[in-house]
Amino acid sequence: MNWHALFVTVIGTVMPAAFMQMFPFWQRTFFFTVRVQEGFSETEAGRGIVRGFRLAALALSFACGLAMYAGIMSQMFWLTMPAPLLNSAVLIVLLQWARSRTLPYAAPPAGTVRRAALGDDEGDQPWWAWAAPLASLAIMGTAAAFVSTHWNELPERFPVHWGIDGQPDRWNTKSLRGVYGVLGIGLAVQAMPSFFLYALTQMKSSPRLRLNQGIVAMASLAIGTLHSVILLLPLSSTSAALPGPSWLWMTLPLGFVAPAVWLAIRLQGSEQGEHEPTRDDRWWGGIVYADASDSRMMVPNRMGAGYTPNLGHPLVRVVVPLWLVSFFGLVSAMR
Repeated sequence: MNWHALFVTVIGTVMPAAFMQMFPFWQRTFFFTVRVQEGFSETEAGRGIVRGFRLAALALSFACGLAMYAGIMSQMFWLTMPAPLLNSAVLIVLLQWARSRTLPYAAPPAGTVRRAALGDDEGDQPWWAWAAPLASLAIMGTAAAFVSTHWNELPERFPVHWGIDGQPDRWNTKSLRGVYGVLGIGLAVQAMPSFFLYALTQMKSSPRLRLNQGIVAMASLAIGTLHSVILLLPLSSTSAALPGPSWLWMTLPLGFVAPAVWLAIRLQGSEQGEHEPTRDDRWWGGIVYADASDSRMMVPNRMGAGYTPNLGHPLVRVVVPLWLVSFFGLVSAMR
């Protein structure tokens, strides 16, 4: 048994499927993102939909897991790399299949859409939410300053990306772009959680909001820490391979957000109803939301615990595409 290959397979295929298995789509308010009458999950129709989804998700995970494990063992990366992507894509298809079976049982919406105003005192941002991106920037700035004072100690060629076995597969040379490019990518990634924290200032204060602010804040801190570590690696070791087991580096970002995500799952369905309603016909597949008449930049999603951008908001329409173009353009320039 190759435990390294097994670990990567679990991370790539089994964990997403297990998450979908445990995710309580059968919460009181929504069922596979469809608003239903309370208690629908206990009916024969509801149990049948869940049973079919679970069996299909398990079969998918098993097939993709076998393909990924076999690809790693045989070094056929053309088989390894698509497996987790296929797993995630088909899980979304399965979600839509279960949603389509639930739609005939949809309940009429309750309440009206709240017109949020930025700066509502009920949605004020806690100080620690803004402290995280600022701390992340401070970490990256400190790492950049440290590298600049030890510039002569940098090797002329050093790795900047590692494969699943911990061995380098992409290298950079000692230059301003080659050394500090990783921080440029880190700053680009950092922009999106910072925008989400700003957008969440519109939302009504609740345990769900605070929890999601915590998740975004910890993700922001993880971004700065991870990119700073990559920047400092050429100074810390004469070996090109990652220090320590590769699985540790693969799971490091998860360690920042895992406690908050666990709490989010525990809070699933704990709030009765949808305090800030959204229109059913403005959800694409129950996942993507776009409503130009809704002034909120973020709305509670129908998966039960998080928030999703309102693509109908003018600012979101500008920021999200601009961020995607900037991020992928920067990554391409650094390759």
